[in-house]
Amino acid sequence: EQQLPLEQHQNEKCGYGRLKSSHSYEGQPKSQNFGIFYNQDESRLTKFIRCDLREEAEKLYKLIQDDSSQKSRLIISIYGGAKYFQMNERLEKEFMRGIVEAATIAGNV
Repeated sequence: EQQLPLEQHQNEKCGYGRLKSSHSYEGQPKSQNFGIFYNQDESRLTKFIRCDLREEAEKLYKLIQDDSSQKSRLIISIYGGAKYFQMNERLEKEFMRGIVEAATIAGNV
């Protein structure tokens, strides 16, 4: 990988035309709260797993299998921390629309 001068690196943009430095974070995670979290509306039976980035996929798969009495219809992996990634309104709406579309398609399969 080619090393860029610091000034050029700071002005490097991502695929969405935003500065990469505006949505990057280096260092130790600020939270150690990992595990299975349940949606406030338990009638929907949605669960969330928050895990360390370095967690092995096999362990996560086993955790999902052991916790669930039925086969999951949809598993979405979102990588990163929203706290450090500021989206403009248009991008945020598009992201949410994509999540809803993925869930809708999975629910009809």
